[in-house]
Amino acid sequence: MRQAVQAVADDVYPPGAANAHESGAPQISFTYLDGAVSDIAVARSSGYPLLDAAAMQAVRIAHYPPEPADFHGQAERITVAVIFQLAAPSVDAD
Repeated sequence: MRQAVQAVADDVYPPGAANAHESGAPQISFTYLDGAVSDIAVARSSGYPLLDAAAMQAVRIAHYPPEPADFHGQAERITVAVIFQLAAPSVDAD
């Protein structure tokens, strides 16, 4: 689950947060049932509202792996950390 969410984190990294050099790892909790997510909430803030909102968006749009057949119909409460980290500047950049 964490990998699915993290895979879209760069896509939702707010430009305003990146321009302000904000990085962090908000923890987001949600309910997962039969391939759908609901009850998305910030479990632990990054300290930056833009990053917290982006992490919730990442949970909403992530493409989750198929659930095992024995989990069908069972709601699971999941908490993931969504890491927002600015890329290091290139050594070749002038």
